[in-house]
Amino acid sequence: MLTTLFDDHLRIQRPRADDALAACGFESLAIYAGAMRMQFLDDQPYPFKTNPHFKVWTPLADAVDCWIVYRPAKPLQLVFLQPLDYWYKPPQTPNDFWTSHFEIALIRAANDARAHIAGLPRCAFIGEWREEFRDWGFTDRNPQALLDRLHYSRAIKTDYELECMRRASARAANGHHAAEGAFREGASEYEIHLAYLRATGHTDNELPYPSIVALNRNAAVLHYQHLDRRAIAAADRRSFLIDAGAEFAGYACDITRTYSHADDEFGALVEGMHKVQLALCSQVRDGVDY
Repeated sequence: MLTTLFDDHLRIQRPRADDALAACGFESLAIYAGAMRMQFLDDQPYPFKTNPHFKVWTPLADAVDCWIVYRPAKPLQLVFLQPLDYWYKPPQTPNDFWTSHFEIALIRAANDARAHIAGLPRCAFIGEWREEFRDWGFTDRNPQALLDRLHYSRAIKTDYELECMRRASARAANGHHAAEGAFREGASEYEIHLAYLRATGHTDNELPYPSIVALNRNAAVLHYQHLDRRAIAAADRRSFLIDAGAEFAGYACDITRTYSHADDEFGALVEGMHKVQLALCSQVRDGVDY
């Protein structure tokens, strides 16, 4: 299923990119996935997050220092970093439902990408800029007019993107059911978070954003960021709010739920809001302005 949907996805993305390039006076795109950043005075990196414009073209997860090279009417090129390393396990050469659409160029060092990118005609750089790229021959870096056009088209999801978002939502739904169950059983915020991770099959770094897991008054903090390890006595347990998502092939979902511990006035309020939400959702139709 994903193979066919991805084929159609690229058939839609290419004209979008062609139109954006032509309108802004460019002939090629170099989309940089991003670099690993090291923590100050340490040998450990910060969590890596891929440039979203890179994700439009490939679901590649391990994309540090990788590039997508796009030219109208030319084969898509993936410049893939696969260092010879014994400190970290190198990423495997991609071989999945999407790879047949790409010419894959393996490089052993990040700067080796220059040989595949320097000299591209009227090339726009898209991504997090690094000073070592300054002599690679880019016509412009992150030109706003081009970014605006690329951003606009990203809001119109293809069937492939919708399927990825549905699969991400299904993963998150498993996590939310597990989190509610842990709350009902008296778990702490930390324990609820672990239950969510287990049910989604994610690590913390694989989540699309840090989860909000808040018991009682902590739910009043809009972006509550802690995971209290203390269990709350049953008599003092009142409410539970969780804002947590999941990811599939680079696409994410974002789900927030609130629960009452007792069948009380607050529980009735939550249930009433749930019914209103479902009623609003039932009115959604293609072509109807929200």
